[in-house]
Amino acid sequence: MVYAAMQNFGGTKAEFPHLWGDIPGREFIGLSDDDEDEVLATLADHLSL
Repeated sequence: MVYAAMQNFGGTKAEFPHLWGDIPGREFIGLSDDDEDEVLATLADHLSL
């Protein structure tokens, strides 16, 4: 998606004059190291059936 980076990281009117105003970053998904370990463990358990 063309606009995905803007929605994820945000932007300011100073950086992008075509914006009506500043857009706050809204991180779509963030994984901590613990979250990543949990996801990988869940996938490993599921795939080992």
